[in-house]
Amino acid sequence: MRRLPRISPSKAALCLLFVIPLIGHCQWFHRKINQWDDKFHPNGLWIGWKDDQNKVKAYRIWYKHGLEYRISRYYHDNGKTRVKYRFLGDSIVMVKYFDENGRLTDKGRALRFYTNSDYRFCWDGTWKHYDEHHHMVKPTIYRKGEEMIKPDRSDQN
Repeated sequence: MRRLPRISPSKAALCLLFVIPLIGHCQWFHRKINQWDDKFHPNGLWIGWKDDQNKVKAYRIWYKHGLEYRISRYYHDNGKTRVKYRFLGDSIVMVKYFDENGRLTDKGRALRFYTNSDYRFCWDGTWKHYDEHHHMVKPTIYRKGEEMIKPDRSDQN
């Protein structure tokens, strides 16, 4: 059976002193957050806190030249997700709302409209609403923010 060469204590100390700190300074470990682009729009990852000790997150948002993209999360005071936005392209947003215990309460699709002076959302498509036992209580259908159909589910029992 072949033995591996032994590392001297001095070589191990050099490794600890020089190599490990270099790994810690990689971009992966020290991502820049809350940055602005050249037109003073938020850009990259933004994290906001609810407290002065940076222990309870308020939000975690990805921006690309002032517009949210990827996945954005806003949090309850207890640290659990309150709302999650998943941006699909420039105009479609998948939205999920959660209660303080982290249970899904509503989910659906929204449309995002923006110009230089205006930025707004409106519900679009089927929205599902859930009770505290995660049973769907009612679906609602929207078209560009207008409620189209609100099915009566009382006759299905």
